[in-house]
Amino acid sequence: DIVNGFQLCDARYRNAVTKDDGSTVVSVFLAKKQKQLITAHVGDSRAVMITTTESFDLTADHKPSNPSEKERVELLGGRIIQYGVLR
Repeated sequence: DIVNGFQLCDARYRNAVTKDDGSTVVSVFLAKKQKQLITAHVGDSRAVMITTTESFDLTADHKPSNPSEKERVELLGGRIIQYGVLR
């Protein structure tokens, strides 16, 4: 399932030799029978819904420059650092 897929990817990344890079991903699943649209994302990637008359964001970017994202990271024990760009 999607949760295990994200966790496996995260575990492999944490065991990587180099850690001076990052990643982003957006996944969108349409469950027609349940009439649900399910999104999952990591990093500053964005899912956008586009119709014939309008468009709107389905997700909010996980940017460390966003005050609410910075607060979320710090509340979870993380920190934001400047390494070329905010990370």
